[in-house]
Amino acid sequence: MIKTMPAAKKMPDPKDQFIDVADLRVGLFVFIDLGWMSHPFPLNSFKIHSPEQIATIRTLGIERIRYSPEKSDPEPVAVEEIEGTARACFASGGGTGTTPVVAGRAKCQPESLRASIFASRQELQAVAGAGEGPA
Repeated sequence: MIKTMPAAKKMPDPKDQFIDVADLRVGLFVFIDLGWMSHPFPLNSFKIHSPEQIATIRTLGIERIRYSPEKSDPEPVAVEEIEGTARACFASGGGTGTTPVVAGRAKCQPESLRASIFASRQELQAVAGAGEGPA
């Protein structure tokens, strides 16, 4: 007689975190910890690509969902926040327009500001492009 071992359950990755379904956004990589027949998605883990997917997840009757920050897109930064940081960094009263007034803060370094603006543009282009079909 051959004995078989029961299938091992996949242990949650300690890097995974939980988020309230009210806080879901496009770009998060989520894990639906329900049976395959308990939701309409073809996979139990995926990156959210549309507001419709968020609405569907909210109808599943769960309050929190597991997600992976490493597999998720970074949270977009509001343009107003970037502009406010730039104004604070290059404010009159010591700044030359090219040298940050607050020299010790990494956010005030020109390369950090450029990276923030670039990341925000990429996020906006990705969201805008996701709603369009093939040309």
